[in-house]
Amino acid sequence: MTHLGKTRIFTLIVLTALLTSLLSHTYVVSSEKVILSNVPYYPMHHATCAITALQMILSYYGYNYSHTLLMVISGWDFGIYYSSKYRFGFGCSPYPVLAVIFTAKQLGFNATYKTFSDFNEALSWVKENLRRGDPVFLEIKGHSVVAVGFDDEEGALYIHDPSGGISSWEFLAEGFALGLNVSRYVEEITRREGFGAFVKVPYDKMRELWRWYRGYEAVLIKPVNPVTDLTKIKWADIFDRIVTNTLHGLEFPEEEGVNAWLKLVNDLRGNYSRDYLIVVRDFILGIAWRNRDDAASFFTGLSTALNIPELRGVSWYFRMTASEYGLAYSLLGYVILHYNDTDISNYVIRAANHIEKGIQYEKKAAELLSKVSKVLRLKQKETETTTPAPQTISALNAMYILAGFVLGLAVGAAIFKVKARRFAWKR
Repeated sequence: MTHLGKTRIFTLIVLTALLTSLLSHTYVVSSEKVILSNVPYYPMHHATCAITALQMILSYYGYNYSHTLLMVISGWDFGIYYSSKYRFGFGCSPYPVLAVIFTAKQLGFNATYKTFSDFNEALSWVKENLRRGDPVFLEIKGHSVVAVGFDDEEGALYIHDPSGGISSWEFLAEGFALGLNVSRYVEEITRREGFGAFVKVPYDKMRELWRWYRGYEAVLIKPVNPVTDLTKIKWADIFDRIVTNTLHGLEFPEEEGVNAWLKLVNDLRGNYSRDYLIVVRDFILGIAWRNRDDAASFFTGLSTALNIPELRGVSWYFRMTASEYGLAYSLLGYVILHYNDTDISNYVIRAANHIEKGIQYEKKAAELLSKVSKVLRLKQKETETTTPAPQTISALNAMYILAGFVLGLAVGAAIFKVKARRFAWKR
């Protein structure tokens, strides 16, 4: 092979490598545009982005479940996540994706979870479902949105953002959560028209925002056999999950459940900064007291719907939990306002004491709810044993039935023949 030939081959290899690299970071531009214009938009009023996003999708398919019902089933009203190492947490514990999948399945929907390491592959899967008319749930760096369309000519994905750029994205941008930098996104969506509906996010920016520690996460939710009767929901399964979530957590036992609350109390009685107190007040206590109070109201109504008086006791315990966390929230608010004063430590200790009382009420709520769950399962077993099993036809019985059927035909034919002869004789 000549030197010129080798040079051409080498050049071809280099160009091929460059072209492959470019194609892996570019998007096919076409005139295709798909917008699901009839996906409803609901704003969230506090940190409930995952449940609000799920509510939009379920309503799109014609099933308008209340936000409170979805919160309770998902477990989002309960538990805590707290990292003593990072001094950060939330007043609820289920990972958003897990909460959404569990809730969808409990209500008779199929939930297909997908995670991708490659953005182009993830985007193609989302676009494929949007073409079929199905919105897609997306988890974006601790925030949940719904993909409702795309425009290849503009190179953008359209999303419904429950926060509207005012709530969860704001504290992410300020660095309170995991040190993420999404300030550019916040600046754009806080000033847009339509609040959080049909937000246009360029593909390049979506590549940056969407990827988190599990990759590019998405959930496709489709109706299979939706439950519309409150009494048909498998409440024993839901109650057991709430109990586990409250006492131990669902994923990280050292950073969830009662252990996490006790670590928080211990940290409050030690050294603390003003920024740390803001996190505890806003993202732990602020979420916890609102959610427990909502759950208490729900259990009051559910006790009547299911005719289970014990649920009123569960409601009372969660109401008292909310009251204690609310008092701690107010005390820390005073401390934050007067942080430079010399006598604030007493208020912080009082807040820690109220949190301890709240923990005890939560434990009692979980213990009573566990008893209710056991009663429900016992009733279910009794119903199953008293319900007569469907009768099956054995081979021998089937033969007898067939023989009887043939004999009946023969007798009928004989009677018909006799009557026909008599009729002919009379004529």
